[in-house]
Amino acid sequence: MNYEERKKMTIEELRPIAEAGDLEVIFEIASRYTEGIDGTEKDWKEAAYWLRKGAEMGDDYCQHWLGNLYAAGEGVPLDKAEAAKWWRMAADQDEQWSQCYLGELYLTGDGVPQDKAEAVRLFRAAAVTDAWIAYFNLGLCYFNGDGIEKDEAEGVMWIQEGAWGGEEKAIDWLNEAAEKGYEPAQKALEEIEDEDFWHKRCDFRRYQQAAEEGDSEAQHNLGVCYLNGDGCMQDRAKAVRWLRKSAEQGNEEAKAALADLEQEK
Repeated sequence: MNYEERKKMTIEELRPIAEAGDLEVIFEIASRYTEGIDGTEKDWKEAAYWLRKGAEMGDDYCQHWLGNLYAAGEGVPLDKAEAAKWWRMAADQDEQWSQCYLGELYLTGDGVPQDKAEAVRLFRAAAVTDAWIAYFNLGLCYFNGDGIEKDEAEGVMWIQEGAWGGEEKAIDWLNEAAEKGYEPAQKALEEIEDEDFWHKRCDFRRYQQAAEEGDSEAQHNLGVCYLNGDGCMQDRAKAVRWLRKSAEQGNEEAKAALADLEQEK
C-alpha cells in the first residue's frame, strides 16, 4: 500500500491492517493521533499504543517517537529512564535524533547514569548524518571539556558548523560570545559568510577523518591546514603533531615541512 492509498483511508479502515503488523500503516495511524491530521483528533494515549506496537517490532522511528512521549509525559507517564530505553534502541539503529536526545541525557545524567564520554560518542555519531544540533552539542563538549579533552578552538569550529547548518542555538551562542568580545566567535561569524572558507573547512574535515584513521597523506594535509589556518584556526602545535605522525610513517613532504619549521626556529 502506497502513501496516497493510505491517506485516503480512515483510521477505522487502517486499524485492522495495522493490527496485522504493517509498520507503515502503524506509523500512519500514530502520526494522525500525534498531529491531529486527516480528520483525526489528537490522542496521545492512542498514539502511544501504536508507537509501542511499532517499537516492539523494532522500527526505529516508532522507538524514537515513543521515547519522545516518555520524555514529555504525553499519553504515558513522564519517565526519562523509559525514554532513554527506547532512544537507545533507535540510536543503535543510527536514528540521528535519538542519538542527539540520548546524548543529552548522558551529558546531564537525567534518567541514565551520567556518562559524558558516551554523550560525546552519540553526538559525534549524529553529526555524521548532519543533525545540526549534534554539531552544537559536540562543540560545547569540546569547549567545556565535557567527556573529551578541552579544546576551545575545536569547540568553536563545531559550533560554527552547527550555525552553518542553521541551528539556532549555535547561532545564538556565537552571537552572544561575540558580543562579549570573544574573538574566535567574532571570527567564526565572519567566516560563515565566506563561501571559500566553507570549502576549505570541508577539505579540513575530510583530512581530519582520514588522518585519525592513520592515513599519512591526510595527516600531512591536516598539518598544513593547521599551519596555515585553512578551514580551521591556525595552530602551530597541532600542525607539528600531525606532521610528525605523517613523517613517522615515511611521508617525505611531512619530513620537509618539519625541517622547514625547525629551521624557522
